[in-house]
Amino acid sequence: MPAKKIFAAFLIVLGAVAFSSGLTQYKNCRTPNHCVVGFAKSLGGQASFELDQTVRREKYFGVAKMIGGVFFIAASGVFLIKSFR
Repeated sequence: MPAKKIFAAFLIVLGAVAFSSGLTQYKNCRTPNHCVVGFAKSLGGQASFELDQTVRREKYFGVAKMIGGVFFIAASGVFLIKSFR
């Protein structure tokens, strides 16, 4: 098996893992724990703001992982096309 095909297979696996990990992280941040949210809001503005910032950061990091996974899968497609030519 040529090196380009092995590298493409590695990138497909890496992209799939990154995409699934990002999707899981994004889904977990969409539904935060309501007990924690209620407690943070009862403490006042700064605690609620910190919780919102943390959830937003984790959500954007999940989206970035999904975009990276798609990028790796697309790059592996390019390597596979070049390996057949």
